[in-house]
Amino acid sequence: MKISGIIAMACPTCGEEYIPGQQAVVLSKAVDEILQIGLMTKIAA
Repeated sequence: MKISGIIAMACPTCGEEYIPGQQAVVLSKAVDEILQIGLMTKIAA
């Protein structure tokens, strides 16, 4: 989910939306890149 171009997250317990800290954003982007590489590798195999 994005709010004004900023990635937002929802608390799994209460459902309240919040904007994560910079570290969470960096980790999220890294995971996305790793998954994309994994998918490309799987498709190429």
